[in-house]
Amino acid sequence: MKVNTKAYAIALYETIKDAKGEQSKTAIANFVALLAKKNLLPSANKIMADFTRHYNQAEGIAAITAETAKALSSEEKDELIKNLKKITGKEIELETAVKPELIGGLKLKIGDALIDGSWQNQLSTLRKKLIS
Repeated sequence: MKVNTKAYAIALYETIKDAKGEQSKTAIANFVALLAKKNLLPSANKIMADFTRHYNQAEGIAAITAETAKALSSEEKDELIKNLKKITGKEIELETAVKPELIGGLKLKIGDALIDGSWQNQLSTLRKKLIS
């Protein structure tokens, strides 16, 4: 039987969304015990990924990954978060990654969408246009 990890993730969210302190700890401990009892611990990583997606959607949070050729300064991260918040209308959870092969510019991953403003992509596009 296939495990519906999304259903477990939603159930966990509904259980803990209004819980505070000890209630949260107890609810999470009970959830883990339930997973163990049903031999679902191997599915825990998928359940937690589904939980994170559901939590972010329910709480109005956009999880975004920004890839740049060099590390962003604190000021650059703050400015990027401010602009992304303005565009999406959501709170931003920003993860950054340094990819020197991008040469410059920025790649943004927002859910399943990819916005590639890297110099690497622009040069590749230019090369294709010149060759054709």
